[in-house]
Order: sequence, then structure tokens, then C-alpha cells
Amino acid sequence: MYNEMHLCFKSGNYKLESKFDPSILTDISNSQQDNSEQTNGQIEKKRKRNPQFSPVKKYKTEFDDRCTNALNAIELQHSQIRVPEFLHSKFTSERLIEKDNIEMIKTRVSAVIEMVKKLGVTMVSIDQNISLTNYKILVSAERYFVIYPAVMHTKENLVMRLGQDMDSGAWHIIKSYTICDKKSVAEIDAEIDMLKTVNQFTVSVDENSQTVHIIKPYIYGKDLTQWLDLDLNKKIEIFVYVAAALSELHKKGILHCDIKLSNIIYDDVMNTVTLIDFDVALRMNDQKTARTDTFRGTFGQVAVEIFGSDGTYTYTDKTEVYALGRTMEDWFNLNQDVSYSDLNFFKSHLSPQQSELNLLIGQTIQNDALKRPDLKQIRDALMLIMDVANTKTDVLDVAI
Repeated sequence: MYNEMHLCFKSGNYKLESKFDPSILTDISNSQQDNSEQTNGQIEKKRKRNPQFSPVKKYKTEFDDRCTNALNAIELQHSQIRVPEFLHSKFTSERLIEKDNIEMIKTRVSAVIEMVKKLGVTMVSIDQNISLTNYKILVSAERYFVIYPAVMHTKENLVMRLGQDMDSGAWHIIKSYTICDKKSVAEIDAEIDMLKTVNQFTVSVDENSQTVHIIKPYIYGKDLTQWLDLDLNKKIEIFVYVAAALSELHKKGILHCDIKLSNIIYDDVMNTVTLIDFDVALRMNDQKTARTDTFRGTFGQVAVEIFGSDGTYTYTDKTEVYALGRTMEDWFNLNQDVSYSDLNFFKSHLSPQQSELNLLIGQTIQNDALKRPDLKQIRDALMLIMDVANTKTDVLDVAI
């Protein structure tokens, strides 16, 4: 995992103030008419039984409750020791260093750091032979992290490992950058600047080894490429949260620039969704755009308007919507290359929910960026599509 932000960050800000305007799903194909008439008829039946019935209002309550539950799940996740999945077979204890030895090791490590500091050198990483353990110890913001030796990822001047907070037992990602030149310093500074915005990191600089350590919480779960077999309603629910996370990121003035299934993590144990990998993220200017001379993103996921004639690349909230649409296309396995004029295909192969999803995805990836829906409209539309199935089930139950 790289940099990350939990989608439920400041979940209280997520408000569904108005109903989704279904007009954004029109002007694509008349094939939706039959499905929408059926759906509207089901909703009207519910309203007759309950005049206060509103699909979006219903899901607003559920959405707020789920965000609260997700926040509680994250707090619980970090208050309990949960060993990362791929380490289960590596050791039997939940801690790398037993509690009885913690104070002795912290005292020894602190003494070494203070001794070196008197020589005018800042040293935060202590080797195994000094700490008298089987692991390196990293000190940051008065916290002690035990470094698991196996390398998770490496490239150029970066080595990434797992680390465990010696006191709490919580697991973290330790990204260690070797400072090579001014460019590497600028890139590290840019990453730290992004992480400051999402409040999920700690930094230590080791002058002795010319290394910057960025420490972030470990994100449990698997990326969405490994969850393709989930049922349709669960997949829709997950993307309601993805749209909310992306919207919150934009409120903070950040464009992700690389939205795809492999950059979204779902943890089925705690039922949380996390947006990760901010390595190529950009800050928006006052015009809500970001321009760079370096391509960012994944080919096949990016909108054509990012490519400038002067060799620069321009990213906006609408290019993010396009990437989200392409990601939904992969997630829901709905091929947008199929002609919308083929009405028989829609009627014989797609359920009402799939037809609605297909139309929504088509709107998000259209070439005219101004006609693409915004993230709130996408989120509200997904909630209504979820309610199509729920409404249909309720009607069938009554009929039976």
C-alpha cells in the first residue's frame, strides 16, 4: 500500500441535501424508458403506503450510519493488534517484541540516540546489534517502531517495509527514501505535503544515513481487483463510498490522478473502503485545475482533454469523474463499446440495475467534460440504483 486516505474521513460532512436529478441519465438511449417506468411505478407504490418515503432520504440515514460505523471500525482496528494477512504464517505471536521487554529496549535505544546527538548527528534508526533484538528500531515523534526485515516494495531510492508500534502493537507502512539529489528532495517534500492534508503520516529524518522515513498506518484488506465476485448491490454500495471519498479529497484541494480498481482497498472484516496511492496526486489551483509537465495516471483510464498541445497535462474534477467511470466499467463488467442503439441487447442481457449503471457510466465517460455528472450526482444515482432492487424486493414480498 502507498499513501492512503480513509473514505470515512470527516464523514459528518457527507450530506445528501437533495434528490439525484435523473435527467443526467437521459439523452443516451430510449432503452431506459421501460425500466424507469417500472422503477417509478414501484417507488410510487411505496409512497402510497408511506407518503414520507424517499429513496435518497432513506439512504442518507443509512450512509451516515455506515460512515459512523466505518470510523468506529478504524478506531477499533488500530486499538487491537491485527497481524497483516501475509504475515500469518511467519510467526505465531501477535507482537514482534514481547511486552515484558519493551521498556528495557526503549531505554537502550533512547540512550544511544542521546549519545549520538551530543556528537551533532540526528540518528533515528537503530540496528539489531545495538537494540539487542532481531529487528531494527525506528524512533519517530517519541514513538518506537519495530521494523520487519522483509522488503514489501522497492524502486530507485525507496524501500518499503512493515513496522509495528512497540507500545500499541498497531502495524504501519515504513517508506524509507534515500536522499540522492535535489529532485528526490522535491519529490519527498511533495509527498509529505499531500500527506499533511490527509493527516495520516509521521516523518523522521536520519542524518546519519541520509534517509527520510515516512510512517503511515497499514491498510488492511485487498484491492478491488480481488473482489470482482461480490454481489451487485455490495459492489454498488462500495462505489457509493468511493465517490464520497473522492469528493472529500477534492474538498481538500487534491486531485488523485490515478483512480483504478487496484488503488481502492476493501476490508471485509471491518467493512471499510480506502483510497490509496497518492504518489501522483496534484493540488488544484483556484480554477479547480492542476497542470503538470509529467503524465499521471493509467492509460485507458484518463480523459482525452488532459493532453495539452504544448506538451503539458491538465487535470480537473471532471477528468477524475472520467477515470471513476472507467473504473466502474471494470468493476461492474459493463462494456461501453457496445452500441447504445442495440436495444435488444439491453433487454435480453441486462437487469434493470445493470441498465441504470450502464447509462450512468456512459454519462461519466462522455467526451464533453461539461456534460459529465459531478461526484455528488454519481453518489446519489448509485444510491437510487441500489434502491431499485430493494424496492422490487419489497413489492414482491407484499405480492406474495
